[in-house]
Amino acid sequence: MNIVADTKWYPEQQLLVTQLSGKIELKHVEAWKSSLVSALSLVPDNSTFKILIDLFGFEAVDTETHKAYRTIVPTLLAAYNYRIGYLDMFPEAEVVLKKERGIVCVAMANIHHNESKMTDYQNRFSSAHEQYFSDIESGLNWINSIAV
Repeated sequence: MNIVADTKWYPEQQLLVTQLSGKIELKHVEAWKSSLVSALSLVPDNSTFKILIDLFGFEAVDTETHKAYRTIVPTLLAAYNYRIGYLDMFPEAEVVLKKERGIVCVAMANIHHNESKMTDYQNRFSSAHEQYFSDIESGLNWINSIAV
């Protein structure tokens, strides 16, 4: 599987689509984070956005890489007043919600190839603004149905 570590901003939909897939090393996580930061800089001040996080095919090559990857999205989205539901798994996890440049994230779709994991997350952490999927088409359909 090819390595993908990229984020795109779709202004007409106010949608960020970020993808991390393949056998991922620390350097790929760093590139992915950089792409997220860069794409977030394109979101207009005092606006809202939604995000689709596509981790279909993601496989960290080691524990260090997995640890580096798993804090990026919760930390970045907290800067845009969004607390990811799956942080409830970790009572010690604390994020400070802010509104960087007046921007607010209003919805998140999370896609991963592990169907049982996504079903569990959907049952435990989903809400009207947060859903979990094991296929990209369902995730895209849902996130595109959310008005911003």
